[in-house]
Amino acid sequence: MSYRIIHTPEFDEQILKLFNKSQRIILYKKMGELREFPESVGKSLRYDLAGIYQFYFLHRYRIWYHIDFEKKEVWMISAMHKKDAERQY
Repeated sequence: MSYRIIHTPEFDEQILKLFNKSQRIILYKKMGELREFPESVGKSLRYDLAGIYQFYFLHRYRIWYHIDFEKKEVWMISAMHKKDAERQY
């Protein structure tokens, strides 16, 4: 069974700010991979951010998401530049 992808309002705002239309199309295709195997697309974060996964996008950006295995949902949490993501660790 495939997972349902859910965007937070903050995530939608961030991708509109960071990416142009063609980059967003590439991002949506990458997010499509999350429907089948969300835990294998990215890596799980540790310590204070345990339970959150991230994948790299365009070598400069990090996309953070949370997987609800019981409800079969993937919550898209945040899109940010890698320097901003590193500050969150």
